[in-house]
Amino acid sequence: MDPFALAVDASFERMGIDGILDPDVTARPVKLLPQRPDEFVDVGSFSVQAESGLYHVRPMDMAGFGKGAILEIAGARRRVQSAPRSSDPRRLKLLLNTVAV
Repeated sequence: MDPFALAVDASFERMGIDGILDPDVTARPVKLLPQRPDEFVDVGSFSVQAESGLYHVRPMDMAGFGKGAILEIAGARRRVQSAPRSSDPRRLKLLLNTVAV
């Protein structure tokens, strides 16, 4: 197996947090790597907090799911608000942009 894929898999297994994809139907367990909890945008002297959460996920875990998918993380539900996109040149992980439901 590709050493880069092994390293990514090890990162998810050791540092990933547990989540459930589509909790009301298929309830597929997934591992997620949090990227950033919320985004802050500065507009002049104001700082606006966007309630988005970015998470990395393995492509095989998102197979068949996309924009609108529901994730349950530590009892909180989040909706994927845009199509998952590859966040690395080898396409070993996807970046999910989520918002609270």
